[in-house]
Amino acid sequence: MKGWTIFIALLMVWAGCKQQSGKKGSVQAMADTASFYPIANFIHEQIEETDLQNLPRTLRYTSNQTIRTNKLGRDSFLLLSGLFNSILTQFSHEKQLYKESILHDLSTSSYTLTYQPLQPEQATFEYADILLNDQNRQVKRINIQRTYEIADTSVTEHLSWRTNKGFLISRTKTDKAGIANTEVIEVSWKPEKNTPL
Repeated sequence: MKGWTIFIALLMVWAGCKQQSGKKGSVQAMADTASFYPIANFIHEQIEETDLQNLPRTLRYTSNQTIRTNKLGRDSFLLLSGLFNSILTQFSHEKQLYKESILHDLSTSSYTLTYQPLQPEQATFEYADILLNDQNRQVKRINIQRTYEIADTSVTEHLSWRTNKGFLISRTKTDKAGIANTEVIEVSWKPEKNTPL
């Protein structure tokens, strides 16, 4: 069990790093004039805080209707959460390539900040949504979607971070024949109410 957890973590980090190569040249040449919510700092702090608290972490992996659940060690947690850190750090360097829109939802007492690329071919992700509490401006959730190619396979990846609770990485791979396979990784360290420990 421990072996597949580490393998998944390494695969996720490798894919995240591979996707971002080839974009840095054009991004670095542009001036950083955008002033957006500091989500890269937020994610970095969340990872550090969770690591320091050393709460028990659970990994739930779903693929081909098979579900595996396992305890998640510190190293694997840092590798998996590092995917969020890598994507949002890249965003902080290229945020001038994105436009920000804000929606205030009175029914949920929240703001939703949405970031969409002005130049999709140079951007790290297709969109990012940040749900904020409208009273204290604290992040409730971050959702990111990106699409990229690995060899002859198209990958659509959805990442969701729930503040102080956990995160989800859902990845759908579609080959040349149009056959799709979805794998979902859920990591949690704060159980929901009424959930046995």
